[in-house]
Amino acid sequence: MQAYAEEPRRRFLATMPHLDGVPARQVNLAFLGAASGWSVCVRRTFALDASGNPGPGEATLLIRGPLGGPSPVPLPPVPLPTDAGAAMFAAGTSKVFLTEWQLSQGWALRVYRLRLEGLVLGVGPANGQVPSWCVREVTTDPAYTDEALAGAAGVPSPPSSGRRPQG
Repeated sequence: MQAYAEEPRRRFLATMPHLDGVPARQVNLAFLGAASGWSVCVRRTFALDASGNPGPGEATLLIRGPLGGPSPVPLPPVPLPTDAGAAMFAAGTSKVFLTEWQLSQGWALRVYRLRLEGLVLGVGPANGQVPSWCVREVTTDPAYTDEALAGAAGVPSPPSSGRRPQG
């Protein structure tokens, strides 16, 4: 997911590559109220079987901040008991739902659901080769952060300009 205690990630508007046989997971994110400059998120993930049915899930608390400062505090993800994760998720003030496939070389494909239906993002390492299914980079567009997408009423308008993938 978006970097909390991880390395920086790039984001691209993407098209759907061939995914036969690639396992998927459902990812649900709920953002909780936090002090200015901080992000507190409950991430619930569920492995999907070949028919798209979810298996047992896990919940993780993700904390990031201070945003906009010289460097965010590197806080590791905190595993949560299933019932506590479900309760904290329900309390979230903004949410986003997506299906994610982990692909080669650290890349993931995210297909968003519900009010963000139709949005497909490729998310990958800050450096290195960009897959051909990545169309337009939106890494620096604040409308495409997890927090912004969770609060969006619908799919953001594509940027009028942006960098084409390089590398």
